[in-house]
Amino acid sequence: MKPGKKQRLEAAGFKVGSADEFLALSPEESILVSLRISLAEQVRSRRLRLHYSQTAQGRQPPKINSNLQKSRYEMRGPGAKDMASE
Repeated sequence: MKPGKKQRLEAAGFKVGSADEFLALSPEESILVSLRISLAEQVRSRRLRLHYSQTAQGRQPPKINSNLQKSRYEMRGPGAKDMASE
């Protein structure tokens, strides 16, 4: 907040503070809120950079890490497909 605006608000009798103080957040909660805000800003900037609308972004299939795909394959085993068809 601009210092001049803060002074005007305080002179008018308003109490000026942070959102953490107003919501009585613990330090852990404050960090969590900051992380969520940061994540939302990054998702929005990426969406705007790629010229996606919110619905187009939501329709994108999730990208799965190749290591996760490999571990899923190993859990099923190479013959899992053959056994399912029996």
